[in-house]
Amino acid sequence: MEEAPSKKELKREEQRYKKKMAQAQGVICRAENRPFDQTILQNDCPSKRLFVSHFGCGDEIDQDVITSFCLENGGPLLNLSIFPGNTYGHLEFKEEESARRLIEQAMDVKNCVAMRFEGSDNPDRIVVFYYTPLRLDELKISEKMEIPTAEPATTGIIPGLYVYEEVITPEEEEAMLREIDQNKWTKLLSRKVQHYGYEFKYGTNDVDQSQVIEPLPQFCDPIIPKIEHILNEFKVSQEVMASKEKHTEIRTASELEKEGDASQWEPYLKHYGMFDQLTLNNYAPGDGIPPHVDKHSPFQEIFMALSLKSGVTMHFKKGEVVKEGEESKSEAQRDIYLKPRSLILFSGEARYNWLHSIAQRKIDKVEEQSAISKESDCTMTKLRSRQRRVSLTFRKVKFDGPCRCPYPLLCDSQ
Repeated sequence: MEEAPSKKELKREEQRYKKKMAQAQGVICRAENRPFDQTILQNDCPSKRLFVSHFGCGDEIDQDVITSFCLENGGPLLNLSIFPGNTYGHLEFKEEESARRLIEQAMDVKNCVAMRFEGSDNPDRIVVFYYTPLRLDELKISEKMEIPTAEPATTGIIPGLYVYEEVITPEEEEAMLREIDQNKWTKLLSRKVQHYGYEFKYGTNDVDQSQVIEPLPQFCDPIIPKIEHILNEFKVSQEVMASKEKHTEIRTASELEKEGDASQWEPYLKHYGMFDQLTLNNYAPGDGIPPHVDKHSPFQEIFMALSLKSGVTMHFKKGEVVKEGEESKSEAQRDIYLKPRSLILFSGEARYNWLHSIAQRKIDKVEEQSAISKESDCTMTKLRSRQRRVSLTFRKVKFDGPCRCPYPLLCDSQ
């Protein structure tokens, strides 16, 4: 039988909790630059909104543990925001009663609870909860957060962009990575690369069409049948193909079915054949790429990119915004989160008229349909820590003359 703690030990533990409460109050009030009574409410003035001081680094682990605790001990949440690099966050329950339940029934002592953050460098912590009258959009810390909130990647989010999730299994992903790492990586300034088929030349962003370095490797075997299946859904206009002056129009079979005329369209794969150039990029957490379009003239319209091991936010900006140098409208810029094992296909406007880039940071924010509430219309901002990411970009080298796309702004041939 365990001995009961002595009075001295109880006193010491009480002082430890009080110290954490004082630290939490000080950090929050200084950061928000507001008087105490406009920032933190006493327990006899309940609110469905709370501050949570977790004394961590504000990462995905902090968010997951706190979210689970609040769901289990409070109730459905409307939002829970943990701010990267900061020791506190903000949450809002759907009902005030849920917040009261958390504060009155789930604490070890007033406003404080000991929690375990498995996987964190600082796993055992005292976490402090305080009622607040402030909404998330009223917080000064929200104004300082420079990480944009990304939307999940979905087909059509940008015209010509198609998204295919879970195209390989986690087991196939691990097997591919093992084989990939058995081959030689070439070190660039910011990342490592491998090339197959035709070698990609970074100085000119094209390939030497006269030299094939080696065929597509065997580690692509799990993904090639799925790529073929996807490409078979795309059709090419025979009428436009017969003209040397027009750009080849591309549609999906389902789009042509809606339009009611598929007779003059040939399968894309039959006309152009399978991809013959592959570039692998190895990104460490924090790596990025500058804004660019894949050069028009060296490659055919469609190319695909597969993400392995980690997701990432990709920023898209429409070409006209870059040229005019003006503040872009929201529809001309999009932040899109690519999940691991997802495949994205670029065609049409997304291929030719939108620049894409990856910011240099180690964490992303993603708007997700929420598991924190049973409400179907409830979303929340989720932190996603970047891990090592390997991307495979499949292209088809272009031998049929200059690009004739209808997007001359970013075209190297027009």
